[in-house]
Amino acid sequence: MSDLPYTILTKKLGHDAEKWCHDNFGERWFAIGRKSGNWTCFWAGRDNPKYYKWHFRNEKDALFFSLRWS
Repeated sequence: MSDLPYTILTKKLGHDAEKWCHDNFGERWFAIGRKSGNWTCFWAGRDNPKYYKWHFRNEKDALFFSLRWS
């Protein structure tokens, strides 16, 4: 995950946000398998059960995402 240093915390976003990221930033990074993507999303965990963490390779992509979805 060190390749994706920029993180945005959001409430749950659905398929629309994932499709938007794919269309704008390219392939998704996966913990198992493809590790070359530009973004990914994971549940924030038990401490923040209603939230998700979106991770991005580029700062400008994280900013663009936050302007669109936050």
